[in-house]
Amino acid sequence: MVEESRYRSVIVAYCFVLMFVSFGFSNTSFSVYQPYIVELPGVGDTGGSFIVGLRTLSYMVATIFVNRFYAALHMRWGVFVAMLCTVLAFSAFALADGMPLLCAGAVLGGLGMGFGGMVGMTLVLSRWFDAHVSTAIGIASVGSAAASVVVPLIAYPVIQNVSLHAAFGIEALVAAAAAVVLLFLVHDRPSQTAAPAAAADQSAAPDTAAQADPEPGRRPIPAHAARIILVGMFLLGMMTFSGLPYISILMTTEGLSPVFAASMVSLTGFVMMFSKLAVGVAFDRAGTRRGSLVFFLILFAGLACFSLMPLHWAWLALAGTLLYSLGVGLASTGVSIWSLELSNPGESARSVRNFQISYTLGGVCYSMFPGLLKETFGTYSASYFAILLFAVGAAAIILWAYRAYRPDIR
Repeated sequence: MVEESRYRSVIVAYCFVLMFVSFGFSNTSFSVYQPYIVELPGVGDTGGSFIVGLRTLSYMVATIFVNRFYAALHMRWGVFVAMLCTVLAFSAFALADGMPLLCAGAVLGGLGMGFGGMVGMTLVLSRWFDAHVSTAIGIASVGSAAASVVVPLIAYPVIQNVSLHAAFGIEALVAAAAAVVLLFLVHDRPSQTAAPAAAADQSAAPDTAAQADPEPGRRPIPAHAARIILVGMFLLGMMTFSGLPYISILMTTEGLSPVFAASMVSLTGFVMMFSKLAVGVAFDRAGTRRGSLVFFLILFAGLACFSLMPLHWAWLALAGTLLYSLGVGLASTGVSIWSLELSNPGESARSVRNFQISYTLGGVCYSMFPGLLKETFGTYSASYFAILLFAVGAAAIILWAYRAYRPDIR
């Protein structure tokens, strides 16, 4: 038992690496490449947005089928295949000289995110932790934010001194090495003799916390109100998925240096590491409704700064990065908590799934528009003004839902 307890620390580190590679490489750190991808022959701003949209669509499809994926392959090989998708994605990017391989890489990267992201990480940890699983998940989830700090600092000098393809190739090699190490490091569960049926049961319910029902006596949320809440998640997905990937190219197209833009991407990841933890602490201490309002206001301020970037003030870029990165923690920690507290008795698992699908669908639907708005208005700030409006709409819906149906929650 002592050895098993010590191995749990290894498992947390394992999940940190899983998030760092499968989600961090393809999503949180990828914006550092966007200014260079749009300059490739036949890509352009619209093509760059199409690549982001295709990756998001692939991610959503993988999220829908992730339970069946792990039920078929079990945990160890499922995680390996997810990591392999990331390896193949960056191999395709490294070889790409136009849209076909870039699109193939986007699809594979989305599959790696969906199969190896939050759900895969949670499945692993829920098998090894009977208590404090939320703390373990919180630590491991920082891996994706850490990637947005580390990757730009390494990728930018490689792009400048060698090539874009070399930077992608290095990430493919790192992902391959991590996949092999994790394959031999992890076990499906502490007891390898557990019945296969248990794997199917756990795959069907990836987060033990998500199975907890709201407190009895709370007002049921009718179907029409539940649909309105999902619209809020849709708007939040439009804001998040099309906000993070364009920070770098927003700044370079507004006259700021690529070095400055890359440093802002790294700063985004650093602040997001704090934000994911800060949102949870604020919700516990101040209440979910009050905490949501505070972080939404911070988010609005950051998006407003990005919307004003045509003024070419560097301090707007810095302020926008700090405020947006702090507020966008709502899109991870916040969505998870809302999906539990705004669910009806016996429907928590369904609520978590529906929130995530609606959130991701919003990202898919808006992902092509930043490039189109850039070509129409001449600046990516137009897109950030649009997603500021989406964020306001999402905030209004969430706060209304808590006032109307969860007045007992501050």
